[in-house]
Amino acid sequence: MAQLAMMVAVEGGENDAQWQLLRELNCPVLQGYHLVKLLPTQVVTDWIKTFIPAHIG
Repeated sequence: MAQLAMMVAVEGGENDAQWQLLRELNCPVLQGYHLVKLLPTQVVTDWIKTFIPAHIG
């Protein structure tokens, strides 16, 4: 029988202590303020306009 695998991403990692705990629990994906601060809309829009043509064609 084939084995199925599921990857879980944790949302809301706010500090280093939470990140360390999740690593101890073998959670490989963390998303949240601790890793990337919120960006203004215009910064994200400008990045998308640059990234997509450069990487997708």
